[in-house]
Amino acid sequence: MNKVKLKEFAIRYGFILLAGLLIVFFSIFASGFAGPRSAVFIFQSVAITGILALGVTCTLVVDGFDLSIGSVATSALMLSAYMMVVLEQNAFIAVLACLLMGAAVGLINGFLIVKMRVPDLLATLGMMFLLIGLQRIPTEGRSISTGMRLPGGNLAEGTFAEGFLWLGRHRIDVVLEKLI
Repeated sequence: MNKVKLKEFAIRYGFILLAGLLIVFFSIFASGFAGPRSAVFIFQSVAITGILALGVTCTLVVDGFDLSIGSVATSALMLSAYMMVVLEQNAFIAVLACLLMGAAVGLINGFLIVKMRVPDLLATLGMMFLLIGLQRIPTEGRSISTGMRLPGGNLAEGTFAEGFLWLGRHRIDVVLEKLI
């Protein structure tokens, strides 16, 4: 009977225990592993996933699931880059377009699920594949960058706005270090 409880404990808590042991091991033997810079890097790495998880949580609360959320995020990223580099718009217009695109996708998903009674997994799966396909049309599947060659042969003359680039390059740990 004791072996059964030990096995159940190992199945239930084994990975948490292993993660804890690995954290302790690397904190002792790897310099900088448990430092503030490491923690900030981890938080920066999972920030987007955490924000998307909040949206998915809302769908889970009402007994649904949104499979298209990752495609909506990547489509918004592609749209913002396209607006700035190819259409030469400023960052405010690009971000506004992303918000409107996300709202439109949510509205379409909601309409399909609530009014048309399409199962949520099917509606959002279809939207995911639709968005993946639509992302490939304007650039023929290539990355968007300053000075890129457009499908027609012209060069894109727009650039990424400095304020927009600051969002991805800003290091909060440097600010915290100066405050301490």
